[in-house]
Amino acid sequence: MDAWRFIRSAYKKLEITLPVYAGSFYYGYTEYIMKWSVYILECKDGSLYTGVATDVQRRFIEHRDGRGARYTRSHEPKKIVYQEIRSTRSVAQKREAQIKRMTRTEKLILIKGK
Repeated sequence: MDAWRFIRSAYKKLEITLPVYAGSFYYGYTEYIMKWSVYILECKDGSLYTGVATDVQRRFIEHRDGRGARYTRSHEPKKIVYQEIRSTRSVAQKREAQIKRMTRTEKLILIKGK
């Protein structure tokens, strides 16, 4: 693992400025670390949809407008009922898989316990 990748991984949740060297010139840039969210949508037919995104509001609008997942094209989403923030996409997708394995009753308990 190179040094820059190690430094970036150490500061996943922070907005930090890292130096960038190009020849003999020095450039500073701000790196914005994305936070990933696991979310559950309630659809108009009462079903639940689980997904991951960096911007849940934007993703909800995409689902509502028919540009999201295939499931939400036929089951129009009504509202966001649950959201968890995770540090990386990998961790968020693992949590999404855990939630998708839950029964509907377990998901409703998770939603109520938020």
